[in-house]
Amino acid sequence: MKKANFVLPEKMTPEQKFFRTIPQLSLLEDNQVFKLAQKTIKKKYRKGEYVFFQGDPVDHLYFLEIGKVEVYKSDINGKKLSLWYIEESEIFCLAALYSPKAFACAEVMEDALIYSLLKKDFDEVMTSSHALSRNLIRCVCNKLVAYSTLVDDIAFKKIEVRLAKALLGNQSSVGNDTYVCQLSQDELAAQVGTRREVVARCLKAFRERDLIKISNTGRPRNIIIHSCDALQDIVDQE
Repeated sequence: MKKANFVLPEKMTPEQKFFRTIPQLSLLEDNQVFKLAQKTIKKKYRKGEYVFFQGDPVDHLYFLEIGKVEVYKSDINGKKLSLWYIEESEIFCLAALYSPKAFACAEVMEDALIYSLLKKDFDEVMTSSHALSRNLIRCVCNKLVAYSTLVDDIAFKKIEVRLAKALLGNQSSVGNDTYVCQLSQDELAAQVGTRREVVARCLKAFRERDLIKISNTGRPRNIIIHSCDALQDIVDQE
């Protein structure tokens, strides 16, 4: 019996269009993207929900279309260390996919739309494209570098340096040469690997030096950075 030819749809589906926005998948051929889109499962998550927990078995790779996800480690006492944030059009859980268990939690920070792909289906895609394999290896290497940098910062840098770096890394412009940090003091503490009280004291010291301004409400959007250059000087002094 003659094998039927594989026919692509005339128009790209929304799922195909999304996968085309992911840098690591940019070199896949149209038929590969089509097959990938067919095998993924799309799910909506609410803020505060978990995609997976630390210690869970890992059998899916995830792709974030909409929203934001925080990947972090925690201990039995609830102490938290933020590893990184997953932004839109990014892949996550790649490093843990070939480990027995997830080494961190993935919590949804903003309402999200996430695609998941079974490991066995991912393996099929990997074997069909050497370019994809190279791109994903680079992705894992970048995460390893980020993880190593985080360990170095916590082990060797002073808290004010780590906090200045976190403020600069999470600042955004609101116009008129004004920059704000969107993280709460709890989130900053998780990023720099310390307690909230320590962050509060360091922020107070920055405020007294006129580096930042904190409103009476203490909300993250009210941490206003007066001088990015001065904070960068603190980081560069180490």
